[in-house]
Order: sequence, then structure tokens, then C-alpha cells
Amino acid sequence: MKPTQFLRIFAVCAMLAASMLVMASYATAQTETVIRSFENGATGLDPNSGLVADSSGSLYGVTSTGGISCSENRVGCGVAYKLIPPSSGSGSWRQAVLYSFTGGNDGGAPAGNLSIDPKTHKVYGTAPLGGANGQGVVFELTPGSPWTENIVYDFKGRDGSAPISGALFDKGTLFVATANGGSSHGGTVVALRPPSVPGAEWNRQVLHQFAFDVNGFSPSAPLIADSAGALYGTTVNGSPNSGTIFKLVPPSDGIGAWSFSVLYTFTNGPDGGSPRGSLLFDSEGRLYGTTNSGGDSKCECGTVFQLTPPAGGTGSWSISTLHTFVGGTDGSGPQGGVIFDETGTLYGSTLGGGDPSCTEGFGSGCGTIFKLVPNGDGSWAESVLYAFQGGNDGIWPASSLLFLNDIFYGTTLYGGGKADGGTAFQFAP
Repeated sequence: MKPTQFLRIFAVCAMLAASMLVMASYATAQTETVIRSFENGATGLDPNSGLVADSSGSLYGVTSTGGISCSENRVGCGVAYKLIPPSSGSGSWRQAVLYSFTGGNDGGAPAGNLSIDPKTHKVYGTAPLGGANGQGVVFELTPGSPWTENIVYDFKGRDGSAPISGALFDKGTLFVATANGGSSHGGTVVALRPPSVPGAEWNRQVLHQFAFDVNGFSPSAPLIADSAGALYGTTVNGSPNSGTIFKLVPPSDGIGAWSFSVLYTFTNGPDGGSPRGSLLFDSEGRLYGTTNSGGDSKCECGTVFQLTPPAGGTGSWSISTLHTFVGGTDGSGPQGGVIFDETGTLYGSTLGGGDPSCTEGFGSGCGTIFKLVPNGDGSWAESVLYAFQGGNDGIWPASSLLFLNDIFYGTTLYGGGKADGGTAFQFAP
């Protein structure tokens, strides 16, 4: 790894320091195709978000560096981009830079998944650097030639800072988690509602403030919502635990305080620790996700878990470990969440592990794509579908996959072409 590349990654993605001590054998049977290699700094480097799709099949994401030069980082403060599929179904994808961040009042180092308003086609996201107060921003990108940026909200510190989780657009409201800030400096969850008068400030409501206690702190993963409007998320850390899964329930009158509860507290033991990826619901109301650490006592390479609500709606949620990563060929340190296909099979990626001959990352292995198939008896069988080779195919798939028209799409934070600036890829299972 080149020194400049390490510094670039370290500066904006320190949270990716996961356990990656791995070794063993592997199998690569399916096909991974790079649809975009981030080789030109002007079009972005280091894609640190997953991909989201619009109704036409175009994909959207952000990079943490690249773009125009800025005061925060000589290689740029990141871009928001769009990947346009070939019209004929075959051929090359095209990239369009929607906005290049300067690190000033417009924000810098955008992080987390974007969210698209299906009615207006506006795109929303977060940037943890910059803003009028230097605490990060929530931004809105409006389609046009060129696209234009509007700052939805400037964080002030006391209401949160460092929004790295991205934005959730649900029923006209934006929900954002911040990793830091708040009255106790452990992060916040904030709701932003559009103004009744166009051009006025969005209405802000702080739904919860995290402290350095057993409820967890530093929420970093994307939020999700259920059909009743309740929010679910994770915290990376806790005191003295290793992160939590939490729920926020809106008031019945629509104007009061939201109700906060912790559904599960991780111990960094066999149950795992430091959940960094997004959560996922199934039709029975169970939650699925990954932990970045814990699990196997020797490797502490993370887990895939299922969280089941209590019968009758009262009592404690219960956790089941679907898979424990042991390093080597089965992967190590998942950063993203998991997703279902139409058969009920789970898919995800790990930041490390896989091919032990790939030494571009920390330790052995450059990441994997895996699947988990239910056996029908409560157990699940894991298999690795693809092990990244550390070359043009990319290194470190750090975000959740997107399943669209029987194809998986994702990004790697590093690797690719000559600039080693990361990739966007598609994968046919």
C-alpha cells in the first residue's frame, strides 16, 4: 500500500480499523464485474457509501475524497455521483458527478448512503466535515444542468456533529444519526421536516441524545423505519458494552417526545460487538445485521445475527447468531449489513478475509461476498461467493450490497485502477 493511499484512507475512515487476521482456502465461482473504477481524482476517490437506485436503474453514491481540491484535503473533499447503465443492456456504465464538495459551508467528505425522494427526484445525504459551524451538514441535491446543492441543516455541535450514517427519507421527513455531539457528546438522532414556505429553514427535532453509558453511543449505521414510523439503529460503542440496537417510537399525538429503548446490548463475546452496518427487517418483524468484532474468541472477526421480537410484544428481544466469522476464507470484519433475495437467502460482504494471497489490506485477504442459506432447522449455512483479489476488482467492500433485478451492486473503498481509488461493481450470483 502506498503511503499516500494509507493516509487518505486513515484521514476519513479511521472507523474501518477492524480485525482482519485471516487465513485458509477459498473458492470463487461467480462473476464480479467492475462497472466503475475511480481512477480520476476529479470524479471522486474512495467510495465509502453503498449504492442506491432510482426508478430508471441508475445508481447513486458518494466518495469521501476526490473532486475539486479543498482546504481539508489536498486530494479533494469528495463528490456525489450517479452511475448510468448502458441503454442497450450491454456496454459501459457512465458516471456523472452531481456535486463536488469544497469542505466549506457546503460540507466535506460525504459519508453514508444517499436517499432519493421518489416524487421530486431530489437526493439527500450527509457530510461530516464542514458546514457553517464546522460540525457537518445534511444536504439536498436538485436535478438540473448542473445539479445544485442546498444545505438542509447545519449541525451546531450541541444538537449533534459528524453525521456519517447518511440520510433516511421516510414519509417526507429526513432522519439522521450523528456519531458525535449532543449535550453528552455521544451522538444524536435528529428529524428534519421541510418548511411550509419554500426556501425557509427545515424544522429540526432532536429525537434522542446519546451519553457514554449502557444505552450506547456513536450511532454510525443508516437508520431504518418500520411501517408504523418507528426508527431502528445501532451504536458502535457502549459503556461498558460493545454497542447496542435501539428503537425510537414516535408519539401517538405526533407532537410529543419520541420513546427510546434498547432492544439488545452486545458483549463482544460469542454474540459479537460493534455493529456498524444497517439493519434489515423480514416479514415476521425480525431484525438482521452484522457485527464487526466479537464472535470467535481467537479471531474476533464478527458475526451475522438475527434479533427476534418477544411474543405478544412484551418482554426482551432474543438474539441468534447465524454465522461466526473465523477469519481466512469465510471473511472477516463485516462493515455493511445483509440483504435478502427473493428466496430468503441472506447476502453480505466482509471487509477482510477471503483470498490469503491478497495482502494489499491489513492482514490477509481483501474482502469477500458471502451468502447464508437457511437449513430449515434454525441453522444457516455460509459460503463465500467471491473473494476479492486485490487488483482491478477492488479491495475492502465496506458497505451493504444493493439487490436489483437479480444482480447485486456494491462498492469497494480501495483498489481498482491505477489510482487505487475504489470501485463500483456488479455481481451475478
